[in-house]
Amino acid sequence: MNDKIIDISVKVTSSLVKWPDSFGFATEPMLEIAGEIEANVTKIEMDVHFGTHVDAPLHFLAEGDDMSTMPLRKLVGKCYVMDCGEASVISAEVVQHLPKNAQKILFKTKNSQLWEDPSHVFKEDFVGIDALGAAMLAKMNLDLVGVDYLSIQGYKEHNDTHRNLLEANVVLLEGIDLREVDKGWYDLYCLPIKLQHIEAAPCRAILIKK
Repeated sequence: MNDKIIDISVKVTSSLVKWPDSFGFATEPMLEIAGEIEANVTKIEMDVHFGTHVDAPLHFLAEGDDMSTMPLRKLVGKCYVMDCGEASVISAEVVQHLPKNAQKILFKTKNSQLWEDPSHVFKEDFVGIDALGAAMLAKMNLDLVGVDYLSIQGYKEHNDTHRNLLEANVVLLEGIDLREVDKGWYDLYCLPIKLQHIEAAPCRAILIKK
């Protein structure tokens, strides 16, 4: 078996870059091996939008589905990685060059280089999808769209970017690291935690190149 497995998840630590005003991530030992204590048990607290994570429709739609009802078929399968080069925004002009048969899409942008230092200061000028680009994607009958920074939409973009995609039941995969990924076709495996009545969940995401 010569398949190449690429982990596109970021490592979760308390120093990982986070969205402004996000709680982030913290841990606290509940049990530690010592004396009569034979196991380590740790409590974690985190923003469900921290690190590599998936957004469900409930994130921006009051009556939207939560993480516990997300169809697994949308999270696993053939995926196309598009290299956006030096583009400063993922616009309709960028989107129109996607393969017509793609159902799961990951956008690789210059954001990925920011993961060279996972604890970098949050970048307000990161590359995201604008509302028109999202509107075009929403018409393409997609399962999933992923981006290589903390949000699918630019920091100053209108929330219609999220809504356009979530209303079309497109799964949003955010906070991925595509530094080691070239453009082309892969198999994606992205499995978030099955959280009920919650709008997002952390996940481990990998690509397999055949």
